[in-house]
Order: sequence, then C-alpha cells, then structure tokens
Amino acid sequence: MPLGGYKKKKDEEDKKAEIKFYKKWFSFKPTQSLTFDVASEKDAHYSDIYETFLEEYKSGYQGIGTTALQLPNQITTKCEFITASTKEFVPYMTGIWSVGSKA
Repeated sequence: MPLGGYKKKKDEEDKKAEIKFYKKWFSFKPTQSLTFDVASEKDAHYSDIYETFLEEYKSGYQGIGTTALQLPNQITTKCEFITASTKEFVPYMTGIWSVGSKA
C-alpha cells in the first residue's frame, strides 16, 4: 500500500475512534445522561486515556484528606444544552455537559 494510502486509512481509523469516544462519553440529546464504568472498562483505547490522565495529573494532585489521585468507579455526563446538530441549522455545534462521578 502506498504511504499516502496508509495515512488515509490511519486518519479514517482515528476519526472512527474519536467518534466512538464522544458517543461513549457524551449524549447529544438535551437532558439525557450517560453513565459508564471506569473501573471495569475493557476497551484498551479508554484504558489508555485513563492511565494517561493519571500519569499526567497525579504528581500535582492536592486532595482533601488524601494525597493519591484515583479515578472514580463511574462517570456520568449529562447534556445540559446543545445547539441544533444538523448542518442545515448551524455550521457548528455547541454543547454544555455536566460531569459527575461515583467513587
């Protein structure tokens, strides 16, 4: 496969992974929530994201009553507001999500 073909295929795979990420973490319907289990996540893509987050932030963490940064067992996101999501209405989409967690 020519190098350009490989890059195009890789770009398409990255885009699909990005879409999958956003659909897993965020609902795009107003007032709808999504909850996912961080502790039992099996998909290596998400595990890498969580581990990278821990590595980058644990050294600067200053918690109350603890010095160890730990990920919650569950994360819930809720779509609080979203503009129209079709290009006929706006050329871009803006959304606001709240994020909560359970230990």
